[in-house]
Amino acid sequence: RQDVGDVAMRQSAYVGKDTSVQNVTSLLNHFDKVVDNGGELTDAQAKIASQLINSRHLTRTLFENGTETTKHAVDNISQNTVKQNSTFVEKTQTETDSVWVDYGYNQSTLRMSGLKGESSDNTLTVGASKMFGNHIVGVAASNKNLSWRESFAGADKSVRTSGYGVDAAYIYNLNGYNIYTFLGFDWLKNHNFTKANVNQWSMGAGVNKWFVINKDGTLAIQPNIAVQYVHTKSADVNTTDTVAIRDLNVKQLVASI
Repeated sequence: RQDVGDVAMRQSAYVGKDTSVQNVTSLLNHFDKVVDNGGELTDAQAKIASQLINSRHLTRTLFENGTETTKHAVDNISQNTVKQNSTFVEKTQTETDSVWVDYGYNQSTLRMSGLKGESSDNTLTVGASKMFGNHIVGVAASNKNLSWRESFAGADKSVRTSGYGVDAAYIYNLNGYNIYTFLGFDWLKNHNFTKANVNQWSMGAGVNKWFVINKDGTLAIQPNIAVQYVHTKSADVNTTDTVAIRDLNVKQLVASI
């Protein structure tokens, strides 16, 4: 057989193709050793080997059997949490002594090196915050539904993730400067080829302050500096009946001004 990388190199590329090529090359080399040593492939192993070796568009076959779409979906979950954390802190600070409801919807389209990605994310959050002098405490619970879809060379793959999350925040006002910290945890489930649990926790801190820029006080700005850490961990995920991801972890450290 021809080298996987040589064949795929002549065809169009997508984000993650190099990783797929490395994984498939290692897999086929393992199959070769099994056969060379007098062994036999299982039905599942023979199926994936046949798909790869007989494929007329190897790069598309790599995409269909690859793991990158699931990895990108987990990246999307992490990025969505960064946005939600910022909204949660803002609501905690502005909706004091009340119960509030926030619905967030985000839809975006990305084109990445031959691959088209689309996200559609819905989050419904119910929260409450209470002020005690210079102190504000906030809590919230969320229902999340996130979808990630990718297409390449006529092939489509999608991953849906849903579940619940809880958040807590503390804000202290020091001479007009709002110093805050927050913590969150999500219990999610990946609805892929098979279901897999996804646990995510996040924490962060920041500071902001209102500055009035006209005499009558009707115009003001609030600069905000924050840093967040988000850790998303998925259980073993079967992306097809023959391909799985083991111990998928995504860690993000995000600073914003």
